[in-house]
Amino acid sequence: MRRLVVSLLAGALLAVAPAAAQQRPGERVRPGPPQGGAQPGDVRPLNSILQGLRGRISGRLLDADLAAGPGGRSVYVVRTLERDGRERIFTIDARSGEVLGERGGR
Repeated sequence: MRRLVVSLLAGALLAVAPAAAQQRPGERVRPGPPQGGAQPGDVRPLNSILQGLRGRISGRLLDADLAAGPGGRSVYVVRTLERDGRERIFTIDARSGEVLGERGGR
């Protein structure tokens, strides 16, 4: 009986896993190699991305996530809190480091 329950549970988890693994634009993902066939060296380390933003941020870092962007490419979404109290959100290409968008702030 115990084997049957374990087998059923394992089967249910295997049936759900592929649906849970699908990535949607703007969805947060765990840092690491992006999905969709990209190679491990395709994503720049977050520290490198933040170094590129150094001159554009006058406050402090609140949050940074690796997410799926337009066309399935990996992007970093970086939130900062400026000295004047306004929040800024940067969308940065995880491969090139190019700032693709900026909201809030100025």
